[in-house]
Amino acid sequence: MTLEKPKSPFDLNGTIVLICFNRPDHLKLTIGQLKKAQDFKLFQTIVVQQLGNTEVSSELEKSLPGVKAIQTSYGQDVPVRLRINSNVYQGVSKAFEDPKCDFVVILEDDIFIASDFLWFVRFVIWKMSGDRNFRAVNGFSRMPRDPFRKNFTQGYIRLNFGAGWGWGFHRETFMKLKSVWFGDENDHWDGLIEDFLRTGFVVNPLTSRVINLGLEGSGSHSGVNSKLDSDMINSFEGNSVEAFYRPFHEKNTPFVWRKDCFNLSSRPKYIAYFQFIIWKIVFKAKYINVKASRYRGGVSNRLLKAFYSIISRFARKLGEILFRNNQSDFPSKV
Repeated sequence: MTLEKPKSPFDLNGTIVLICFNRPDHLKLTIGQLKKAQDFKLFQTIVVQQLGNTEVSSELEKSLPGVKAIQTSYGQDVPVRLRINSNVYQGVSKAFEDPKCDFVVILEDDIFIASDFLWFVRFVIWKMSGDRNFRAVNGFSRMPRDPFRKNFTQGYIRLNFGAGWGWGFHRETFMKLKSVWFGDENDHWDGLIEDFLRTGFVVNPLTSRVINLGLEGSGSHSGVNSKLDSDMINSFEGNSVEAFYRPFHEKNTPFVWRKDCFNLSSRPKYIAYFQFIIWKIVFKAKYINVKASRYRGGVSNRLLKAFYSIISRFARKLGEILFRNNQSDFPSKV
């Protein structure tokens, strides 16, 4: 894929990367809904299975016969977040080994999607092709459905934020991420990639295209969050036949998610560009820090670490100031 915009969303080739481990009940629901998605058959599918649960193996054989699986296994001393990071990286890397793959969609085994989720990801990546500030697309929201607002369900906004819980990105984003993300870090993958994503924008739907089944407590680091779970369910678009292959449109509207989730659609462009510049400095600091850590005997310069820590905190605080008018009721975390 180049930065030139294809003539049609269907000119893009996508690959679904499904990450699974030990939640067979969630996996069954996730795969069942995935196969009902509007253009599921237009995607290649790669499964990354962390071995250790025979029920998961049986479910994969039954529900996704013939689908390629990357099987991983780790010792008991390997931290959970390193395992997850490695699983996600291996799946994404494998997908982009195919030169025909333009973008990937990453789903964990507890992400229950709406029927138009895959179409939403495809449409947004096509729509944003050519915009050098576009980084990724998410499927989540907690904004309640509003049948009285015209085209609200087909709306999206641009955010200065990260990615997760059902998301996708194109090859250009991955090529940039490879300079700071290697898949062997003992850290959460979403934190590792967030700095680069914030050098531009991500796109989220106004009404959620996913439900995180792991919010009941089975998630690796989301924990039990009944309020967010309820909000996402109330926002969820489900299996809307009316939305079949309908286009999506950017909306200038408030978006509640988290205090450091900055709504660019409701601010002048110069504020967005200012944010991008600040985060490009943060990302450069991270790149230098990572390079020093990995290639200088494994020990990063303390001054580099300190500078990166300070500048990243400054960027978040500055964002909260710039976007404070629509941030007052936001939670500090979800």
